[in-house]
Amino acid sequence: MIKHLFKRRALDLVILFLILVSMSIYLFHNRNSPATSYTVRDFDITMTEVQEGLLKRGYTIDKIQPIDKGLDKAGYKLENYRVIFYRNKIDSKRIHNSHPEFTTLLPLTLTIVKDKHGTKIISTPYKMLLKNAPADYIKRLVLKWKKDSREIVKEVISQPSV
Repeated sequence: MIKHLFKRRALDLVILFLILVSMSIYLFHNRNSPATSYTVRDFDITMTEVQEGLLKRGYTIDKIQPIDKGLDKAGYKLENYRVIFYRNKIDSKRIHNSHPEFTTLLPLTLTIVKDKHGTKIISTPYKMLLKNAPADYIKRLVLKWKKDSREIVKEVISQPSV
């Protein structure tokens, strides 16, 4: 009887421990994950307006990477999935000259994904950039980039659907 209670108690503790670990991982992941916004707007219109918003704020678009084509070749079917790599040339040069190790975390990205309900816009994980910024002026730049990114996304998702 005592052996049975002990085994039952030990099993309950293991289950409780696993639940707590799972919750911790979930909370940590969500706290450090990039911001995601959603719109019912068309994928192509969303892509165009995000790019226009970046250019309007002085950012350079380095590359637009179509992820869906590579995944399709590997057997995964997605409709549209693009990553926009962008940066501010002046900020990038200043950071490269003073803290080249931080440039490994750049360029910035905005990911645009079409699904059956609409279009998602996923931003760079700015919390991670802030955490790893080696100088106060870089933290201020990251906050500016974050603000610009949020403004662009807000402008795009607030437009009426066409």
